[in-house]
Amino acid sequence: MQNGKQQLSIGPGCDTIEIVQHEFLHALGFFHEQSRSDRDDYVTILRENIQSSKS
Repeated sequence: MQNGKQQLSIGPGCDTIEIVQHEFLHALGFFHEQSRSDRDDYVTILRENIQSSKS
């Protein structure tokens, strides 16, 4: 959010330091690694290691 307030809601069972930090980082604009636009530059999929029932 820009130019305003952003509420951060922490529900029951989600009040550990790690979860609160994780949610604050999202509020600051950080994304999960798998959502990064450049993720494919740093990940190699070894398709021969994927079980046929999982593809």
